[in-house]
Amino acid sequence: MKKEIFGALVEINLKQLEKDDLHLQGVLPAEELDIPHDDECIELQEQVHYNLHASLQGHFVLIRGLVRFVLDCECVRCLNLFRMPVELNFNELLALEGEESVEIKDDSIDLTHYIREDILLAYPQHPLCDEDCDRLPQMPSRKGNKRGAHVESKNSSSTWAELDKLKLD
Repeated sequence: MKKEIFGALVEINLKQLEKDDLHLQGVLPAEELDIPHDDECIELQEQVHYNLHASLQGHFVLIRGLVRFVLDCECVRCLNLFRMPVELNFNELLALEGEESVEIKDDSIDLTHYIREDILLAYPQHPLCDEDCDRLPQMPSRKGNKRGAHVESKNSSSTWAELDKLKLD
């Protein structure tokens, strides 16, 4: 059974699942996921698309599928803004009984928490705009010459190199 969902919750009805496998496809608004904004370099602002298949496996519910979204990031090296598309393979095996059992409310299991958790785990620890990005962009330094005009320095040596020249005897 295919079920299209456009809203804040992704739920599996266990009564329906007992009859047949479920196909869940839809969109979750980013603001409804309550994702914390702890990281200044990464933000989820757009909708999260999911395409999931749920089946009953004894006393477990197996959920497999894809979760897609785009992160708005700031490169930690050059500080450029960029967008990072992410596609996750979503695989969850939820216990219906025992100590590790999932919370069942009105014969339904809410998958929103599990999707949120996988999204947070997919956040890059150090977002880079490009694998080859290695530093801040070169900002020309300006020195005043004798006439007061500014000229660009020609790849001046680093501060450490200048300190190495000091004679401290």
